[in-house]
Amino acid sequence: MSNNLSNININENNLIKNQYSISLLKECLDCKVIDEREVYNIQQEISLILIDLIKKYTNGQSTSVKTEVAEKLLISIWYAIDAYINKLGDIEKRVVELTAKNVKKVYLEGIKILEEDLVRLKDFYELMMSRKLNTNSIAYNDTLIELSSFFKNYVIKFEAHDIPVSIDYPLALDDMDVQGIYYVKNYIESIDIENRFCNLFKKKDREKLFYDYGVTYKIDCDVILVNLFELIINNCIFSTILGNEATNLEISEYEYEFLEKQFKNIYNNIAEDEVRGYEESNIIELIEVGDNLDIEADNNLDYNDFEEINREIRINEKITLLLMEAIEGLIKRLSIEDEVLIRYIKKYEKIFIESVISSIKSNTFKSMVTVSKSKNEHLENYIIDDESKLDDESFRKIFNKILDSASIIEKIRIIKENINAKKDFIDILESECLFGEEYSILFASLSELELAILGSVVFYEDIRMKEINLLEFILNKKTETTLWKMEYIEFISNQSEDKIHSIEEHMNKIN
Repeated sequence: MSNNLSNININENNLIKNQYSISLLKECLDCKVIDEREVYNIQQEISLILIDLIKKYTNGQSTSVKTEVAEKLLISIWYAIDAYINKLGDIEKRVVELTAKNVKKVYLEGIKILEEDLVRLKDFYELMMSRKLNTNSIAYNDTLIELSSFFKNYVIKFEAHDIPVSIDYPLALDDMDVQGIYYVKNYIESIDIENRFCNLFKKKDREKLFYDYGVTYKIDCDVILVNLFELIINNCIFSTILGNEATNLEISEYEYEFLEKQFKNIYNNIAEDEVRGYEESNIIELIEVGDNLDIEADNNLDYNDFEEINREIRINEKITLLLMEAIEGLIKRLSIEDEVLIRYIKKYEKIFIESVISSIKSNTFKSMVTVSKSKNEHLENYIIDDESKLDDESFRKIFNKILDSASIIEKIRIIKENINAKKDFIDILESECLFGEEYSILFASLSELELAILGSVVFYEDIRMKEINLLEFILNKKTETTLWKMEYIEFISNQSEDKIHSIEEHMNKIN
């Protein structure tokens, strides 16, 4: 090494989580801890490891492979190096080990760590499965079963960075910057924490909440990708604010209206004298906020601008304080002493508070609360007829809302609350404001009758010419070029035969 580490200031903000060792080497080069010659020597050592790995990959048959295979093996090598380097205590130790001219030793130690971590993770997976939720959520149950195959399919030497399983169930807190076994480790640990919280509530109460959510958004919660922890804790927090029992997840329409009014009052009724007093004592803070907002340091920012910024700060502070107190209250009332669970709730707290404040500002607060429904309410059909077709301007506004939304749950809510005509619904599908898996998620939220209505559009020509045979239609429509129709055919082809026949019966009635 070219310099004494005590004189070097490594900027850890420049280190990339899933390319840690590479980014650390770059930082060492920039800070002159090492020079270009030393970096070249490290690259040569990595090349020798790669050649050896290629021989093992080809069972000794060759020292060359396709470029994409070589890239995959190289990423796997660096992943193993990261595994070892990240186990070291501080940045100085990491730099010393990484630049000590024995990269192969670091790599082999990393492989050993990955093998040990895999054994420990398998044991923890079994523990997690022993206390998993009893729920009908298909995504939840399928994902937990799918995770078991990770331990059979994970190849440490050749694909250490890969996740050879399908993980569909969303977490409330998910770190997508992590790869390979450490992503799966985070996922299993997080879902176990979420399970521990959800299991504080009776199964019948959880299922009633999921039913209410399904009725509200006309979504079958068994098939939709919805996080159960998030649904439960949101209602639990609001229930605490209402003064209900900590385990009471039901919020009536009247209680929802009370909550909405309470938050709107905070947003709209910050007292004038309180605003001015706070402003006078915190003018420096306001100027700093102005700087953060990229407001030019000139005379363009007048008193009214400061007043508006100050008002925003006060609103956010009041709402934040109310929600933090509610979360602290539910932790006490549920007698949660599990420190890991408390830390998880506190991490979720930040996201939750931001979402509540945003929903109040955008007038979408209802999306934060699941209102209790009567058991007599059903998932009603919403593709009705063309009598209530939207005018062009209204349709354009709905389309833009859908396009601007980053959440498929929010997109489905917008569609179901605003689209009541078949033609509008088809126009939404034709406008391609949905992407990738969002089509199948939307189709999964529809009733069999609604799917049949769409099917009558997809297979219009076939229906005109002969009796409906949906399985035959699906096979004959492989050349379909319209995106939403292709997605529809793909979705239907993955359904059970019983469901397909049921949709077929509806289509016959429509015909």
